[in-house]
Amino acid sequence: MSTVDAPRAECDSSLALLEGHSSSTLDLPSDPASVRHVVRDRCEELGFAQPTLDRAVLLTSELVTNAIVHPGGPVKLRVTASDRSVDVEVQNGGDQTLARPRLSEPGATSGRGLFMVAELADTWGIIPTHAGKTIWFTLERR
Repeated sequence: MSTVDAPRAECDSSLALLEGHSSSTLDLPSDPASVRHVVRDRCEELGFAQPTLDRAVLLTSELVTNAIVHPGGPVKLRVTASDRSVDVEVQNGGDQTLARPRLSEPGATSGRGLFMVAELADTWGIIPTHAGKTIWFTLERR
């Protein structure tokens, strides 16, 4: 696990499309369940298999849920894949607070999303933008 707080892309969250990469950007509805299907379908199209596929779906769902629960504007999802990895970005407007992973109380029903991202992603980070923030993670193909 690696945590990166510095931008790995431009501050507007634009990822350069490199040769051999495939990218999709979507404006999302306010429904994390629909996102799970979108990410699973996209990763399957790109040839990702278990356990990377399930990790990508779980972590994306957590980030999109956070963006919906802590609203501030439209939520956008970008999935970029190459032959070696899948990168997922969830961008939302408004709040630029840079959240940190934390352990929740045992009975708590929320508060574990970023902790899960930090534990399960190969790398991840938070990029403040002029319009809010982007939280991203990378999973290496296994």
